[in-house]
Amino acid sequence: MRRMITIRELLPDDLEAIARLFHETVRAINCRDYTPAQIAAWAAPEVDADSFRRRLAGTRTVVADDAGQVIGFANLTTDGLIDFLFVHAERQGKGIASRLLATLVEIAATTDIN
Repeated sequence: MRRMITIRELLPDDLEAIARLFHETVRAINCRDYTPAQIAAWAAPEVDADSFRRRLAGTRTVVADDAGQVIGFANLTTDGLIDFLFVHAERQGKGIASRLLATLVEIAATTDIN
């Protein structure tokens, strides 16, 4: 039986999961296109949920949730910019990023984005 992936707003309890997802994805996927020094600067060796809390403050952040597991996330700034759009390394190529992006487009269309 296929599970249903839902796209929902970020919850405070999601911060550790998205910080870990970001860190692991940068190191597993983005390392194909960036040097080790760039990866180290982008995704420090330790996962820091507090830095994500600060960075996401004031943005609209959505997560892809598969049975309580965060498998992707994206956010929209008040200026209408997408700062993050990440999907777990093992879940890429399944349309999850497209669904996250479509949700951000809907949010932008229904809110006052500068």
